[in-house]
Amino acid sequence: MRRDMDHQRSNQHYLGGSLHCGGCGSRLMLAPAKNKFGSLYPYYVCVGRVRKTTDCTRQAMHSELLEQLIEDEYRTIALSPDLRDAVDDLIQEDFETLKEASGRERQLLDQQRITLTAQRQKLHDAHYTTAIPLDLLKTEQDRIASQLTRIQGQLDTAASDFDRAKQLLAETLDLARDCDAAYLEADDPTRRLFNQAFFTKIYIDDDQHSRTLGVRVDYQKPFDDLLGRLIPAGQHARLRAK
Repeated sequence: MRRDMDHQRSNQHYLGGSLHCGGCGSRLMLAPAKNKFGSLYPYYVCVGRVRKTTDCTRQAMHSELLEQLIEDEYRTIALSPDLRDAVDDLIQEDFETLKEASGRERQLLDQQRITLTAQRQKLHDAHYTTAIPLDLLKTEQDRIASQLTRIQGQLDTAASDFDRAKQLLAETLDLARDCDAAYLEADDPTRRLFNQAFFTKIYIDDDQHSRTLGVRVDYQKPFDDLLGRLIPAGQHARLRAK
């Protein structure tokens, strides 16, 4: 019962359920505390430390500080309209390369389909001249039909996958465009949706030397493919500087 109450209290904040301790990986839980004047202040504490399920020594962290860290994180991933188009242009070049490779594959599949169709016609002609018996004709027809179905399925899948990938790219870039400004203007329920859309987990790290907090994130799909590679590779900063 106590655990359910803790979970409910933690999720009253829009960051609830998204934050995790960067040290031990445990979830961070909202735990309001009183100062010496009796005023309540919202703090996040490591569940692993509170419940002693880990040897974590993470101190309580003021929620306002964590809120600011997340806002700063959105500034690192936000794409301006010009930057969004620049990223789109870069990835479209890769799409064109994939499209060429896909086109060659389609040509091979089309040639296989033509060959199989010709084989099927030869079987019909041979059967009509009594060159092959009916049972062999049926066996060969079934084999050719199965291969033609497989080839057509591969052709359809290749076309739909390519179109879907391009659509997904556009949707991803559009959502990332100016996401920092949209996040700052959003109300708490919308901010929660933002965090759930972009991240699977948000880790709060504690640098023991500088005594400063930092953020690491695990991205949701498809942002893991785009932002997860773009930002660590430094491409995001270089594009922004242009």
